[in-house]
Amino acid sequence: MSNINIDQIRQIAASAFYSFGTTEPIIETILLHDRCYVGRKFSTGGYEVIWLAEKNVVEVFDQEGQLKQTIIVDEKMEKAA
Repeated sequence: MSNINIDQIRQIAASAFYSFGTTEPIIETILLHDRCYVGRKFSTGGYEVIWLAEKNVVEVFDQEGQLKQTIIVDEKMEKAA
């Protein structure tokens, strides 16, 4: 896992929600598995964005729970630089 600033992940989530047209407040949840940190979940208006820390991948889900997009964070950050 690369050194990721969680604010970068929040920005990716906000951009994904914006693309769906939702303007509701975003709820952020820390994800644990067997008491170990595994990532974050962001949700608003029935949409979800999940960041898996170990893989450094963001998955975007629509209101029906269908995976709409997978973002490889390292590649997105390289393009932004």
